[in-house]
Amino acid sequence: MKFTRYLALSASLLVATPLLCAADETTSAAPATPAVITTGVITGAVLNPISKEYVRNAEVQVEGAGLSAITEADGTYRLMGVPAGTVTLVVTYTGYTPARATVNVTAESIVTQNFDLGEPLGGRSAKSETIVLGEFVVSGEREGNSKAIMSQRRAMDITNSIASDVFGDVAEGNVGEFLKNLAGVDLETVEGDVRTVRLRGLAADYTGVTVDGVTLASADANGASTGGSRAFTFEQVSLNSMDSIEVFKTTSADMDANAPAGTINLKSKRAFDRQGRRITWQTQVNMNSTDMTLSRTDGPDNGKHRKVRPGGILEYSDVFLNKRLGIVLNISESNTYNVSARSTMAYNYAATATDPRPVVPYSMAQTIGPKFKENFSTTLTVDYKLSPTLNFGVTMMYNYTDQWFNLRTATLYTATSSAATRTTANVVKGDDSLYGFTTTTTGSRLNMAANGISKPGEVWTYIPRFQYKIGKLTIEGRFAYSDARSWYDPLGREGAIFGTGSMAVSGMFAATRSSYSKTDWKFRQLSGNGWDTGASYSTPTLSINDGRSSRSKVGSGEITGSFSVGSKPVIAIKTGIKAKRETRDFKYERAAYSYTYEGPGSGVGAWKDYRLPYAMDFSLLESAVISTSGAEAYVPDIQKIGALFLEHPEYFSRAKTDTGANYYSAFVENRRHYEEAIDSAYAMATTTLWRKLTLRAGLRWEGTEGDSREFDARTPDEVKAAGYKLDSSGIATTVDGVKYQYMSKPQTHRKREYDNFFPSASAKYKFLPNLDLQLAYSKTIRRPSYADMAGVLVIDEDSTLVTAPNPYLKPETSDNLSARLAYYFEPVGQFAVNLYQNRVKNLLVNADDVTAEEYGYTGPLDLSGYRFSSTVNRGGTTKLNGMELEYSQSLSFLPGPLSGLNVRGTYTRSESSITNPNMAPHAASGGLNYTFRRVNLYVNTVWTDDTPTSSTGLRYRKHRASVDAGGSVRLTQKTKLFFSARNIFNEPFITLEEYPNCPAVAVNYAKFGTFWTFGVKGTF
Repeated sequence: MKFTRYLALSASLLVATPLLCAADETTSAAPATPAVITTGVITGAVLNPISKEYVRNAEVQVEGAGLSAITEADGTYRLMGVPAGTVTLVVTYTGYTPARATVNVTAESIVTQNFDLGEPLGGRSAKSETIVLGEFVVSGEREGNSKAIMSQRRAMDITNSIASDVFGDVAEGNVGEFLKNLAGVDLETVEGDVRTVRLRGLAADYTGVTVDGVTLASADANGASTGGSRAFTFEQVSLNSMDSIEVFKTTSADMDANAPAGTINLKSKRAFDRQGRRITWQTQVNMNSTDMTLSRTDGPDNGKHRKVRPGGILEYSDVFLNKRLGIVLNISESNTYNVSARSTMAYNYAATATDPRPVVPYSMAQTIGPKFKENFSTTLTVDYKLSPTLNFGVTMMYNYTDQWFNLRTATLYTATSSAATRTTANVVKGDDSLYGFTTTTTGSRLNMAANGISKPGEVWTYIPRFQYKIGKLTIEGRFAYSDARSWYDPLGREGAIFGTGSMAVSGMFAATRSSYSKTDWKFRQLSGNGWDTGASYSTPTLSINDGRSSRSKVGSGEITGSFSVGSKPVIAIKTGIKAKRETRDFKYERAAYSYTYEGPGSGVGAWKDYRLPYAMDFSLLESAVISTSGAEAYVPDIQKIGALFLEHPEYFSRAKTDTGANYYSAFVENRRHYEEAIDSAYAMATTTLWRKLTLRAGLRWEGTEGDSREFDARTPDEVKAAGYKLDSSGIATTVDGVKYQYMSKPQTHRKREYDNFFPSASAKYKFLPNLDLQLAYSKTIRRPSYADMAGVLVIDEDSTLVTAPNPYLKPETSDNLSARLAYYFEPVGQFAVNLYQNRVKNLLVNADDVTAEEYGYTGPLDLSGYRFSSTVNRGGTTKLNGMELEYSQSLSFLPGPLSGLNVRGTYTRSESSITNPNMAPHAASGGLNYTFRRVNLYVNTVWTDDTPTSSTGLRYRKHRASVDAGGSVRLTQKTKLFFSARNIFNEPFITLEEYPNCPAVAVNYAKFGTFWTFGVKGTF
């Protein structure tokens, strides 16, 4: 492969490094008299005495000599070529007065000079009670902002760097809940939990996520039915073991090019970044506003449980063997309870002459889902300094998550079909049916369904690394293996079936609500068999188990070399090679778990004795579903039905469900296996001119090989010749027929190979010591999702439509342009304006009218007269523009109690040349953090504007503002009490739909309660 050529190129650069460095020492190849060395070296480390952490990105200068160095992650610095004699060193770091030291340097010597940061600015003394009583009283936001500002000022990429505790306590460790406070960040949630994160308005699979620069495996069985996307799910990583988070809005050549929106890098904690031994602990209880009691109450299953759930964190770090061995061990556990309350509406918009109403309700689904969730995470990081020039390290992480909840859905239908609401019978009566109506036909009905969701997931990750330094040369190696699994198994783990199906009972009803945009429906049955008794309901096909699973395995290795050449100016060069291999498997086998009940009492009302022991609680939706008797509607108990299945499997039959279609769905259509190899090589150079202008340019090459393993189906003629019948979609009608059609031949490999070059460049100019302008350009790639590339052809002979994956897709490429103007002010503050544009080519879109030739079909069937439905590349260029404003400041210069105030705010404006679903046109966030003596309080808020959720723009998510709050009280020098509240006003998520000449009506309304945490933490 072409990779070998770039491997040789990078290797030659590494081999040539000593020669380049040597060439810098002399200007002639002729013999010369050895020069007299009159310089020495100064090394040391810079410590923050407040946090007891070593400081990265502090600047250490030799006063008057034009020499400077920037401290590394462990606070160390190295100044080379320092003139012999007495020199003065100055350390500068935002928020602190400069620290100074006088050092005597002798020729050919190495002098060690360590520093503590100077006095905090803003009138706070290092000898004051604030410092003496420990780090807990220091505002985490102020210290975090200091780190962020210094990181941003040193970075050549446009970056936000944030300490992991800057926005208060996130006890369950969800990274998304932390990131939502940043400019340009939006969240994608499932039942109230953050699953993925969007940057700068682009979908989650445009965002790269790494840990210490390494790609982790990510598996989400929730996407198995659609083949899964490339988006990283934050269910399987914990914030608690991370020191800080970097959000790169632009990329350079030493980063993977797969992130048009940006890259989120989680930085793990290291023992060498701290001073001495540290043991921190935390214990807390979590609760939800829907059930804030210490008593055992109903749910989420058919038992009674305490809804106050415990959690805790224990972290140990220390250095041994004369500061050569460093260890950090972090263990965290979080258990939470919340309730998902959701209402989903469907309407008929087809007005007729006899019924001119612009919109009429058709179905209204009320869903309640109480849920337990457990998160466990442990991270062990070991670093060993074998010598002053060589060190090794390894990070090992294990993350486990487990969710168990019971979704109960009552769906009210006004008629047998949406078309029936416009018949001359006018089955929906009411002056304004959007506020209230009655049904007038027995075709109206209630469908009751219950689903058991048990979803565990785990990720194992191993990241060994090494670093070798000699002179101006640094060689680093980083390797990783990560294995992630996610699956659903309610029967095996909770003894519950996955779903009852829609148990129906007919009957007319009346409904009222308070607003078009709300779903506080009050449903009251008017006629028919009672909604409150199980004897009234039909007995549909059961789904005994869920059948979704996903697995991802990622292995990678990377070698980089860094060195500098020249003297005026110095040019820093970095080059490297990388290989990454990833395997993805998706299964969706639910159709194989379909059973009909044929035991005692089968038929209508079969589950009348399997009632959930408590009623559905619709209070979160301010709704009710009341029978003619005045009682709440009946709800089936999926655990009792599951126990019956396990005890008497003979009562359940697959004879009616063991069809070719179900077998095909479970074991052919919804199974995908995809392998991908990405090799890369890069080189980039950075230099500073006139101490004001810093330039960087780089070029990255990535070669991609994809391999989709697929069924090699026999032709319809072969299937018919073997004696099997086909349905209208060309699929055998029996299980044996499907096996013959798809599994009697070895699977094929559909391969794809391509490579790309990714140039990048950036410039930073210092107009003033505190005023920077940054410009950046990078070319990036978004590879097609696995579902788009892997799968089987589905042929519908009646409609002559072929639904197919598209292995011939080109990847999207994006030219990213960004600019930032930032002003930094003391103590600890900044104001920044960011402008960006993404120009996306080969945009991936869905198309339903593609010819066989346009699709590129070359198989054995004659499909020339068929239309293909597939994902294709859109022509032209799609532009996405945006602006971000960022402000943060410590107001410690204010008098008296006001000196403990920190403020921040952001604003994001996004727009696209096409309607981009889920891109918020406007968003803002803000926060206050206040510290006074022993007390710390904070409040954060996030607001998003009306946001389209479909490409047509007819549906949009209503503007929403959520507020989080929290605080702490210091008990002793080592301990404090704390609390936090997320979504303190229980703000709902509302999706509206608006057709021409129709009012905006709610199609989805969801509430999840307020999440509270109370705890105590300490350190020693």
